[in-house]
Amino acid sequence: MAVFGFIFFFAAESWAAGCCKYTATLAGVQKIQCEENITDEQTCKSKCLGITTDCTFFSNQACINVDGCPQGAPPTSPDRGCCLCETGRITELKYSCYHDLFYAQCFNKNIGDTSCSFKKGQSCREVPNCIPLTPTPPTPPPKYEYEPVYPSLQIPIPGIPSLTEFAKVEIRGEPGERYVYIPWVGQYISAIYNWAMGIVGVLAVVMIIWGGVIYLTAGGSPERISTAKSYITSAIAGLILAFGSYLLLYTINPDLVKFAALKIRVIEKEEYLLAEEDIEEQAKTLERVDLVSIEDIDNIVFDKTVEIKKLRPETAEALKIAAQKLKEQGVVLQLNNAARSYEKQLRLYNQYGKGRACFPKEEIGGYNCPHIVGIAVDAVCQGKTSDDPCQEKVKKAMFEAGFCRYTPEAWHFEYPKMSRNCVKE
Repeated sequence: MAVFGFIFFFAAESWAAGCCKYTATLAGVQKIQCEENITDEQTCKSKCLGITTDCTFFSNQACINVDGCPQGAPPTSPDRGCCLCETGRITELKYSCYHDLFYAQCFNKNIGDTSCSFKKGQSCREVPNCIPLTPTPPTPPPKYEYEPVYPSLQIPIPGIPSLTEFAKVEIRGEPGERYVYIPWVGQYISAIYNWAMGIVGVLAVVMIIWGGVIYLTAGGSPERISTAKSYITSAIAGLILAFGSYLLLYTINPDLVKFAALKIRVIEKEEYLLAEEDIEEQAKTLERVDLVSIEDIDNIVFDKTVEIKKLRPETAEALKIAAQKLKEQGVVLQLNNAARSYEKQLRLYNQYGKGRACFPKEEIGGYNCPHIVGIAVDAVCQGKTSDDPCQEKVKKAMFEAGFCRYTPEAWHFEYPKMSRNCVKE
């Protein structure tokens, strides 16, 4: 009857468009923080949860140009300065600037294809080739292009004289809930039904005429008259049955005689990176700080396999908020992992392999892995697994406290965000 083809979709990503400035309370001390690559004001305002307040969005501005942001502030001491790094000298040259560092901190960023120079006593705002004045403007929302392949009819049906009379394929719905509507099957069945009704009508008229001829030539024969009446009544009964059934169904519910379009959900393209490659540039700028103990946080229990019960100060503060929110719901938060040592992370990588665990780079002491940095926890409800419905309560509480979730793992949460595939959904 018909041969159907595939439909291909292509989506473009959106880029950031501004700076988000907010006040963060870390260990009882208020500090101004600024984040680059924030797409809109709503995203910026959503950061005002838990330990952050006064979220202000600066559209189409880099944080280095926003007054009060640390990125453009003078160094805090004469020995500190701006660190200008060049990456991709062989391919495409890119610049990154790190503010308020010591010379040794800048020197340690000379890894691989990256070359850094130290500008002692200077603000990054004073250094050429630092963050551009105007970020790349955002691209339009994703557009989906498709090329439908129309069916090739092996048996032509009257009512569909050409392929161009098939209705067009349509995509409807919002991103994430898009559906392809293909009307070909319904149109084909409708055409067969209409064609069959025409045949039935013609045959019924022929039988009525033939019954009339027999009746006129019966010559008074009771048997021939009976045969003629039988032909005529059968033909009329067939017409009533054929057309009356449609009328009856249409009267009950018009949808009973309609053939809806075939509905297929669009599979959105989503790119996942391997764990050891899934690190944002901002993760490399996290300064090393002493981790704080989380053993005294209320409403938290630890799995016996937890090696280091410590986190970064800001991560520990956010975890307190999440634990309190769960306590109000009668749920105890269980941590199966917090901070990790370099040795344990390496063992996990050797056990699970590439793409399943972060590979700790030896030259930076594994500081490219979220658990080693101390910003990640593996959290579930006490005595439950991440597949349990209770995990939805954990997700909601962690999101409200500022955490994001690494999409391939339902139990892995980060604050601040380090992995690119760490989202709040």
